[in-house]
Amino acid sequence: MGRAFLSHSSKDKILVEAVARKLGNKYCVYDTFTFEEGQKNLDEIKKGLEDTDLFVIFLSNDSLKSEWVKEELEIAYNKLQKKEISKIYPIIIDENVDYEDERIPEYLKIYNLQKITKSERIKKIILRLLKEIGWEKSDFLKQKNTFFCGRNDLVEKLETDYHDFQKKINCFVASGFSLIGRKSLMKYTLEKLNLLSKAHTPSIIKFRDNESIEDFIKKLFDLGIVDFSIENFDFFNETQEIKIDKLISIIEKFQKIKEIIFIDDFGGIILPNGDVVDWFKIAIQKLENSQFIFGISSKFNIKKTYLYDRIGTVQVKLLDKNDRKKMFATLLNIEQINDLSNEYKEEICELFKGYPEQIRYTVELIKENPRGSYDFFSDIVDYNMTNAAKIFNDFSEDEKNIIILIAYLEIVEKNLLYEIVDDNKLLNDILNRPHLQNIFEYSGLSDYINVSENLQDFIIRSNFKILDEYNERLNKSLDDFKKELETSNNYLEIDHTIIDLIVTQNFNKNSQLKIALPSHYLKTIIKLYKVKKNYKQVIIISKKFFETENNFDEYLVKEIRKYMCLALAREKDASVIQETEKIKNEADKFFIKGLYYRQIGKYK
Repeated sequence: MGRAFLSHSSKDKILVEAVARKLGNKYCVYDTFTFEEGQKNLDEIKKGLEDTDLFVIFLSNDSLKSEWVKEELEIAYNKLQKKEISKIYPIIIDENVDYEDERIPEYLKIYNLQKITKSERIKKIILRLLKEIGWEKSDFLKQKNTFFCGRNDLVEKLETDYHDFQKKINCFVASGFSLIGRKSLMKYTLEKLNLLSKAHTPSIIKFRDNESIEDFIKKLFDLGIVDFSIENFDFFNETQEIKIDKLISIIEKFQKIKEIIFIDDFGGIILPNGDVVDWFKIAIQKLENSQFIFGISSKFNIKKTYLYDRIGTVQVKLLDKNDRKKMFATLLNIEQINDLSNEYKEEICELFKGYPEQIRYTVELIKENPRGSYDFFSDIVDYNMTNAAKIFNDFSEDEKNIIILIAYLEIVEKNLLYEIVDDNKLLNDILNRPHLQNIFEYSGLSDYINVSENLQDFIIRSNFKILDEYNERLNKSLDDFKKELETSNNYLEIDHTIIDLIVTQNFNKNSQLKIALPSHYLKTIIKLYKVKKNYKQVIIISKKFFETENNFDEYLVKEIRKYMCLALAREKDASVIQETEKIKNEADKFFIKGLYYRQIGKYK
């Protein structure tokens, strides 16, 4: 990013110096920073302009009378004509000067002249312009800084909410883990909706669970973007209604200049029970202007979203495996790293747990290390372990025990979970706590549940143990399944090698659940296929299983693949042809293909 030349009258020094100090010497040419005292002359000004991409002129009654400012502007305009600088940007900072002032040159009046007297807002505008100029010069910088990958369904959900005629959306809430990309998702959506420039970075407020409306008003004031006073406002004695009216009047000032504010919410706005705090709900509901204003990243999900017609909501999960690979490949392409083997890239992708920043971090590590090196792989793993530990350590002991159990079971039917936990009230309570909804993933009309991959990886790598009482009930469930295997007609088609493995517990695995887990998968898939005839769910659970198929016995892998292919055939899914090629048994392969062709009406 380049630098901005700040042209002003010395009589406007207080405001301009505040802007300059916020920008810093790196991003601006300002006389106090750049010129020695008493040394500002024409040559020094020309020299300063040589190191400039953007010329900012602060228009006031004093600057319009200043010969120095006129000289600087003339030099800058000549440089603009010669394309030696990229842009001139005028800002009116004087209440006594307006757009029609005859002293303002006509070529400046083509710009959208605004009166701005807040240093923070001016700083943000200058940084946005410098960023845009930098991107015009470097496609690499633009791609790197505007790149967004995946989560198309969530973007579409927010877009749909925003365009819904029955709603007047002025606020988004994206819930999920920290560092999962909630703000990036909202920013990208707002850019698509043309509500936000790609180069603009919204101001961010951090709002905690012990803060209320008084703190929120103060934080908006501290942003320094719009003019309002709180000096004589009695926060202690005014009624809540008056405070809400004060907040509304402040928000309207932000809306007037189309300023969007992001909020990192830690339970002060979206409460732990899933409700929206009353004062915020009332304020956004009473806003007459529907101009978008807030993007909230929350650790809690909103319950009963239908109650809030001003809020668009999404629950942000970890990037799925396809989006991780796509993001990794795109970033490698942007960085022009094209000398890695596919096998090496696959090994790296296996270490990703769904954090966008983990993937960006990995690309930086690849740039710093010799090609083909494995030295930094532990750093990639540590990224997830560190973040997952922060999430996990926030849970209560009861919550941790349930999460550990589900993590080892991978995908568990709720009925089995209730059987193991044997405390319906506790389990119901935990499964419905809003702050846990971001770590649980449901499928099959919410009949099946698993834990997000980042936490599952952390729990298994950390070698957490399942409660003894849960283990005992798991073993009982396994014993019951053994008896079913030996007596029920439902399992006649299963390869007898698998039955022997489960019955004799002859699994060569270290995990305490490597015996129970395969039987659980098999039982679930057979029940879905034969009893419930829920073929879509068979496919989903099988694909989840195949993400870690190397952890399990080859006979189990073979049997689950067979059921997945049968389900694909029943669903008339053409990918069954490719999947059946992985089946070694020719009779099974022939039968499944025949079933598929019969399903689609192709008998020859």
